[in-house]
Amino acid sequence: MKKTKLNANPIGKGGLFTLNDEGSEQNGQQIYLWTKDFEPLNRLKVMQEFVGGYIERYPAKVAFSTQDGTPRECEVLVNEEGLINGLPINEIMQDLYDIDVCGNVILIEGGLD
Repeated sequence: MKKTKLNANPIGKGGLFTLNDEGSEQNGQQIYLWTKDFEPLNRLKVMQEFVGGYIERYPAKVAFSTQDGTPRECEVLVNEEGLINGLPINEIMQDLYDIDVCGNVILIEGGLD
């Protein structure tokens, strides 16, 4: 499994980031890190907008390390119909975690409540 370095780029205010992979083709796919500080008014709608459809929980959690090396356990949310709709494999998730998921991914720090 290829190890890559991720850069966390804030989106606005309040604990939402995009994670960008240095040196890897992303094929337009994104990974969003949703920290405990991010609480939109309509969570479901925002999650569906990020993945581009209905959300589905991936059956395993992953660990993401912050810049200071602190690990965070995150729940993985994907587009439920990503494979059926022909979305490309998210290469960052494949490289980092050996997980084959299609389309954009949301990592939710600590998991859904």
